[in-house]
Amino acid sequence: RHGFLYHCHTCKMVDGVGVCTVCAKVCHKDHEISYAKYGSFFCDCGAKEDGSCLVGKHSRYG
Repeated sequence: RHGFLYHCHTCKMVDGVGVCTVCAKVCHKDHEISYAKYGSFFCDCGAKEDGSCLVGKHSRYG
């Protein structure tokens, strides 16, 4: 998908992994976030096996 990609330093989601805008605002709210790029990417938050991504649980977000 295309969009803005962010790194979450709090969750150590840097160096080749990152989160989309919605996950940055919802799942990583109040975390240390930095802008990474705009373009084609995969949101790694939703791929976490621990089920911590809130966006996938609420259809209004994703």
